[in-house]
Amino acid sequence: MNRFISMFFVYLLLLVVILFTVMSGVGYYYFSSAILSYSININLKVLFGIGIGVGLMLFMLVWLFFAFPKFFLHYVLTFPGLIVMCSVYIAATQPSEVTRHLTYYSILWSNNLQTREFQTKYKCCGFYNFTDRGIYNCPITYESGCSHFIEMYLRPRFMEIFVSGIFIIISSVISVCALLIIFFRSDESSIFELMQY
Repeated sequence: MNRFISMFFVYLLLLVVILFTVMSGVGYYYFSSAILSYSININLKVLFGIGIGVGLMLFMLVWLFFAFPKFFLHYVLTFPGLIVMCSVYIAATQPSEVTRHLTYYSILWSNNLQTREFQTKYKCCGFYNFTDRGIYNCPITYESGCSHFIEMYLRPRFMEIFVSGIFIIISSVISVCALLIIFFRSDESSIFELMQY
């Protein structure tokens, strides 16, 4: 019975680390978009780029955890690293952050070439409405206000990463705790040995 339970939690932990790495890659792709051409206080592209590297490192460290679960650095580096990175993702992409980003974009919005190109590409004028620093002689077919496009881009992506981060933290804590309970109640020297019987 312990074999099947330990296999389940081993696979869950591997899935969580893979999900974290994939989520970091997706976040990197999302925030490399031209719609987010302005810099933000926290550069999300860099954050998720670092997350890809951390995810690959965690994948290797998890295999070491399976082989040497008594090694104390796992509890100082490996799992806290995953929890800290997911916590940063959750803090950076919580739903209320969309409003903060829109406020920041509103401050940066000016009548420069980059802003005019954005308005032409997305067929919108001004930030909140066509009178709010919009292009001169705004075509009637353009939508009034570009903030809607930025908000509609950010909101679902932030929610995906926010929910995934919460799922990863909960799943990783449950799987690590379960594996440790099973391991320390057995006479085996590694989690791999638990899976053999």
